[in-house]
Amino acid sequence: MIVKNKVIATSSGRPTFFYKGNCVTISILPTLFHTGNVNGSSGNIHFRGDVEIEGEVEAGIRVEAEGNILVEQALNKATMSASRAVITHKNILNSDIFAGVHTMLIVKLGQMLQTIHLNIEKLSVLLKQLFYLQASNQATYLQTTYSR
Repeated sequence: MIVKNKVIATSSGRPTFFYKGNCVTISILPTLFHTGNVNGSSGNIHFRGDVEIEGEVEAGIRVEAEGNILVEQALNKATMSASRAVITHKNILNSDIFAGVHTMLIVKLGQMLQTIHLNIEKLSVLLKQLFYLQASNQATYLQTTYSR
């Protein structure tokens, strides 16, 4: 909201600026604060904003953010994906880190392509069964026709 030529935030979060030509879009990116470790009991995190984690991110966990990811402790066999930056104050051990503007789009496209691939494999199996059934029916038809 604009009051006396000042932009006033109506929600909490980090201000972001998007420039396009002479226009500036200002928005507030919400922040998720996670206390403790991120593990199997807390589950994966997918958030439309910044993610700040006080603990460590344990093996097999995926954290996705449409802003920055900040981890106070270590990452161990985790997957981190942020549209902006991934920052950690400790070690990164055997983890996959993806950061940048188009990262979330690439991750989502990868998931969609994997689904398409699985459906194509199913379709291929169904087509093979259909061709087998058609060939089997033709053989049965020929046997009944020539045996008369």
